[in-house]
Amino acid sequence: MEGVMAVDVFGYDIALIGLAVVVVLAVAGGAWRLFTFIWNARQAKHKDRQLSAVEGRTAKLEREVLRLKELLKTIPLQIRQNQSVNIPEGLQELADEVGKPALEKGLFDCGELIKLGNLAYFQGDMIKTDSYYQVALDQAQRHDDIGTVADASANLGLVRHFLGDYDGALTYFDDAAGIFSELGDKAGMALCVNNAGLVHYDRSAYTKSLECHEEAYKIVHEMRLLFAEVSALGNMGRCYGAIGKTDKALDLEHRALTLARSIDYPFGEVTWLGNIGLLYQRSGENTIAKEYHTESLRVSQQDGFEDNVANQLGNLGLLHKAEDRYEEALLSFEQALEIHTRLGNKINISRGLGNIGLIYTATHDFGKAISYHVDALGIARSIGYKEGEAHEIGHLGLAYSGMGDTATALKYYKDALVMCESLGLADDTASNLGRIGIVYRRTKKLNEALEYLRRSRDVASKCGITKLVAIASKHIAEIEAEMARKSGEGDAEK
Repeated sequence: MEGVMAVDVFGYDIALIGLAVVVVLAVAGGAWRLFTFIWNARQAKHKDRQLSAVEGRTAKLEREVLRLKELLKTIPLQIRQNQSVNIPEGLQELADEVGKPALEKGLFDCGELIKLGNLAYFQGDMIKTDSYYQVALDQAQRHDDIGTVADASANLGLVRHFLGDYDGALTYFDDAAGIFSELGDKAGMALCVNNAGLVHYDRSAYTKSLECHEEAYKIVHEMRLLFAEVSALGNMGRCYGAIGKTDKALDLEHRALTLARSIDYPFGEVTWLGNIGLLYQRSGENTIAKEYHTESLRVSQQDGFEDNVANQLGNLGLLHKAEDRYEEALLSFEQALEIHTRLGNKINISRGLGNIGLIYTATHDFGKAISYHVDALGIARSIGYKEGEAHEIGHLGLAYSGMGDTATALKYYKDALVMCESLGLADDTASNLGRIGIVYRRTKKLNEALEYLRRSRDVASKCGITKLVAIASKHIAEIEAEMARKSGEGDAEK
């Protein structure tokens, strides 16, 4: 047979195989195109869903930001140190939820950024506060918004004060005061001068602090800004109390209290009732101090100043502790801590934990004491609260001293002393100098003991802290008598 013959491969005609392959490839190609079409359709649908989800989240964020902005209207733009503000329910949670993503998208204006910083300030989170104020300041400077530059600078001064950056605080206050002066805003200028006085006070520069408060008082008195006048009078009194002029201090603080009552300013009333109590407490007149703290507590409860309720419970706790009434002190401290925790102010939470730790040290439950002080120290460090950090380091020294671990106690006392001296905390400097002196006395290093105890007495005397003066003087007299006796015994042996 002529022509091309088909080849039999394993019993199959090669031509038929070729035809089958062609058919299979054609079907496969169609299937692949169909698969590609379906896959692309699914991907497009998935992208649509993703886009829809993103748009949904964006729309939700924008709705939440609008709600946040509405609630922020209740927060003041300018704030004072230790100011009490009623924060609307849900505002803090909403700010925590949408604040950061909204900030990244640039959804806040300068004023709103400052108010978010103020909200964090009232919660005691100084690091978050500082970041909001800094963004507000940068944004205001870019837009040449001079008034907001002044507001942000003034508030940054408060934060830097709390963070222990006293030079930075004074620079911000000075910058803000200069701008307020140019704008003719005397009230803003007085606020900055007053706040600068508070920084000088914490540096133990009491004369400079007094000058600032006197300048602020002159401005607000001329303008008849009576609420600010209350603060200026009281702060002048604090300065006189710090330099041991108790009578002058009491006169000014009572004038502040009287003025606050006459203008129906209950927050000023509870503030200066408490501060007068602290002045008597500082002078060792605990019975009178208790009367003022109790009255401040009563008015605060009546008018809903929860923060000051907690503060006065803490002050009363310290008085109970001074009288060795530890159960009552612990109850007061625990009640104060419960309020501070509910309000969320981390500075006050740190203080409250530290106060409870002091009770456990006094009752020789040193393990609990150390636990509370470590927690308080951790919070203070996490928010940049330098004064609280110094306090808790010193308190840890007390606990280890009570345990008999003098080496560890001495280390904590000396670390605390360095911080207190650098921050200008005269009261705490005097306390830690005395503690170090007592440790040296216990370890029979009498010359070192005398050196530190004399320094403690001198610092306490300048500040009018009569209790510390008496403690240091007692130890000094006993050590000098012991050294004289040993010297006499040595001469007799010769």
